[in-house]
Amino acid sequence: MPPDKNRALMHTKRVMPEFVCDAVNLEGLNFTIPEIQTLLDGITVAVIIC
Repeated sequence: MPPDKNRALMHTKRVMPEFVCDAVNLEGLNFTIPEIQTLLDGITVAVIIC
């Protein structure tokens, strides 16, 4: 079966937020998957540090 580039890209885009979330959590930052998806979509999120 030949590689299907479009299918591979679709799968990568679907699982990317989960991979990023795992990496961010390992760094000790508290971001949720929806927040990470927003960042990956190119929308800036204001971070308030208390």
